[in-house]
Amino acid sequence: MILEAEEVYFDPNDDIGCATVGFKSAGDEYVLLTRNLNPDDQDISLGMAGVHLEINDQGWSGYDAIASFTIYPEKADIQMTEKGASAVGRQQVEVRYSLPAERRAQLRTTLSTVFEGFSNI
Repeated sequence: MILEAEEVYFDPNDDIGCATVGFKSAGDEYVLLTRNLNPDDQDISLGMAGVHLEINDQGWSGYDAIASFTIYPEKADIQMTEKGASAVGRQQVEVRYSLPAERRAQLRTTLSTVFEGFSNI
């Protein structure tokens, strides 16, 4: 899947303690990455302490779905784990976008928060 993002949203720490990055096309397609920055014991025991990936619908989402995430100045490549491919219905996603240099730097900072502690990023 290739997503041509018209909108890029990111927040390193929203009102509920999540880091969020979203890419949305001119249509209804989107890729959303979220991570709870303060997971409690229940979140951890349920496997909800990592990065959550959603593609186009909550029915195509899951935790621990991303094998690798590579960011470039005008695109991001996401490779799925086997579990992730099953959860989101895709092996990989390429997100293309255009951002000014300052916003690209802010996006990278937020992605660093989302993926903090992960070695595949």
